[in-house]
Amino acid sequence: PELWPEPDTGTAPAPAGEPTDEPTDKPTDDPRLDERELRSPDPRFRLSRLLKPVRAALLLGLALVAADSLATIALPLLVRHGLDAGVDAGDGRVLATTALFALLVVAGGWLALNLQARVTRRAGERVLYGLRVRTFAQLQRLGLDFYERERGGQIMTRMVNDIDALSAFLQTNLLTAVAALATLCAAVVAMLAVDVSLALTALALLPLVLIATAVFWRLSSAAYTDARLRVGEVNSSLQENVTGLRVAQSQNREGHTAEAFGKLSESYRTARLKAQRYAAVYFPSINLTAELSKVLALLVGAGWVADGSLSPGVLVAFMLYLGMFFAPVQQLSLAFDSYQQASVGLRRTVELLRVPASVPPAEHPAPVPDRLRGEIELRDVTHRYPGAERPSLAGVSLRVTPGETVALVGATGAGKSTVVKLLARFYDASEGRVLVDGADIKDYEPSAYRRLLGVVPQEAHLFTGDIAANVRYGRPEASDGEVEAAVRVVG
Repeated sequence: PELWPEPDTGTAPAPAGEPTDEPTDKPTDDPRLDERELRSPDPRFRLSRLLKPVRAALLLGLALVAADSLATIALPLLVRHGLDAGVDAGDGRVLATTALFALLVVAGGWLALNLQARVTRRAGERVLYGLRVRTFAQLQRLGLDFYERERGGQIMTRMVNDIDALSAFLQTNLLTAVAALATLCAAVVAMLAVDVSLALTALALLPLVLIATAVFWRLSSAAYTDARLRVGEVNSSLQENVTGLRVAQSQNREGHTAEAFGKLSESYRTARLKAQRYAAVYFPSINLTAELSKVLALLVGAGWVADGSLSPGVLVAFMLYLGMFFAPVQQLSLAFDSYQQASVGLRRTVELLRVPASVPPAEHPAPVPDRLRGEIELRDVTHRYPGAERPSLAGVSLRVTPGETVALVGATGAGKSTVVKLLARFYDASEGRVLVDGADIKDYEPSAYRRLLGVVPQEAHLFTGDIAANVRYGRPEASDGEVEAAVRVVG
């Protein structure tokens, strides 16, 4: 009596100081996505489907990137004009006007970059929200065969680590990469427009940069893919050891499990170090190439300035453009680490979304009755688990009348649990039919059919929350009185 309040039809408020499951921060924004479409199966899912709702935002973001790049490229031209027409000519008015224009250009570039960050990150959050909803809905659709085949840690890695990697890329590094690429292309065009001969001289080492980048991307891509697989194994081992800690302690296996976990962690560290070694060679090489190109351009350009064939303003502007060229190359390379992890995570997530459900819904599902009478019949049922050498059930026929109590008794592996799984339609029989009240359960929509069943596992799983929340898990609308009555019935 002290544990249960008087029965009522509502939900009792939590006592003062007690934690509740209600979120403290209510969402204030609408992602404006079709929730039903997100939760629908899509065996031919593609990235274009994921980006379709945010195409307009991405186009606006690209336009703002272009505006920021134009502002960046305009600055060296203003510097050139200020030096040649202002400083060299001794005209203070031209210098002041040029400086004012430069200030306006900087302000415009800042505004464009600020707006682009807002638009891009909002679009990225919408994409991630849709991907999380799709992935979780897919995990709920997949049959028991998937979860008996896949390790729990691998599934958690796909749901958490892979999507987090994509989140980091979309929120931070995508913005950097797009802006850097646009600046790089604009810098090349500007250098060619300022002085073709000097541009060809400065970019003489560009083929080495392209070759090194291609080799680095190819080698590091394989290393990052291997690292993602390794971290999945580490998470799987962690999940299994935490779940089975009681068994490990009772069998005095803590040392063995710690050693096995250490080996998996070492393999993950080795895979990550392999990728980092490639980066440790690549990035200094790019820096060296950038400095050599600047030295080469400065030597040649200074000679041309000395003999009067090149103005000082052109040389200064060109050196600024050369810095704009190599800085984005380094930024793109730095963003490549995040891109590789995001691409591997996205590929694995897409593979998960394309996994077909082992218990497909009926094309034209029959209406489910409000209540089942309980007549069960198995007609010559044979079932073989995926990958099994022999069937778990072979030609089994069984009939249970309503109200009858039946116990299945047999040795381990005789098929007792398989019969229950087939009745609950966690699997479909390989051969034969499973009938309930004379209807083939394949004609029903699986989730609607399971609402009429009561499955009591040997060891119940407790979800986060209080006891009452777990008791009413299958019937969230149950009142406190009904919950108390159910608890008293089972003692």
